[in-house]
Amino acid sequence: MNASKPTLKQKVWHGIKEYFVISLYLWMIFALFVIYQSVILAQHDIPYAMHGFALLNALALAKVMLVAREFNFADNFKNAPLIVPTLFKSAAFAVVLGCFKILEAIGLVCITGALSARALPRSAAVLSRAYSS
Repeated sequence: MNASKPTLKQKVWHGIKEYFVISLYLWMIFALFVIYQSVILAQHDIPYAMHGFALLNALALAKVMLVAREFNFADNFKNAPLIVPTLFKSAAFAVVLGCFKILEAIGLVCITGALSARALPRSAAVLSRAYSS
């Protein structure tokens, strides 16, 4: 068979579809986390309305995942049993996404102008509470 090389238009369309699917998946997962967190906080009469950040996080992190995959990040263990590369990629991408969530929290602190000597430890405490529940 003669496998033709994909054109630029086909590559772009494939990339857009892939970005859309990953973004949609991440948006559903993050939206469920936000809904869960708002239900827990509502039980204690604490208002929480950060639902829009689920979509923004999904869009940003989907792009990070695609860029990391383009650089062949975590492509080790190709000849190992399937469970080994799957677990390795899951752990590696979790670390990458965790680092970007920390950078996002620092960026939000800087944008809101709340950067002081006490702001970063406070945002770290907020992050640890958000991911521990």
